[in-house]
Amino acid sequence: MVKQFMGVRIEKKPLIFRNENRVSFDTMIFIDLILTEDIKLKLLSDWKNNAKNTKFFISEKVIKETTGVLINKNFSPYYGDPTAVKEAINKIIKELSIKKLNYDKKIDNKSGYQLFCEYEERYPEECHIQDARIVAHLRREQINVVYSIEKRFRRLAQIAEIEARKSIMDKFDQISQ
Repeated sequence: MVKQFMGVRIEKKPLIFRNENRVSFDTMIFIDLILTEDIKLKLLSDWKNNAKNTKFFISEKVIKETTGVLINKNFSPYYGDPTAVKEAINKIIKELSIKKLNYDKKIDNKSGYQLFCEYEERYPEECHIQDARIVAHLRREQINVVYSIEKRFRRLAQIAEIEARKSIMDKFDQISQ
């Protein structure tokens, strides 16, 4: 079952993974969390405190992209100040108990389909279990961790991205009212 909260994909893992919920952040939602920290961080913290067996994840690639955007963009209050950016990122990671995922560059730059094929070779038994989720790190679909039982997960990721953007806009409308 896939749910969304403020543009963050929430996916329930199958029993073979001890039934945890896993949440992965993309670059845009993480930047948004930093720039509108008071509102969004409170919402996410409250939500996390009420959810059992939920773990937050973020890839090193997203952290690097976030740092680059916040240092180099004029709209950012952190413009040109790498120390302040690192402090802001670490504060959110600590506050939400986010675990960093390290993907090596080789995997980061692969297309989703190539990575799926590699995963299928390593874990063929999981690819044939009906409830198994295939973990894939997509190159630039704006979603950093996608779980899917479909081989056509690239299309599913694009659909999920559209839904995530709609969800973000809905949340913005609710907050601004």
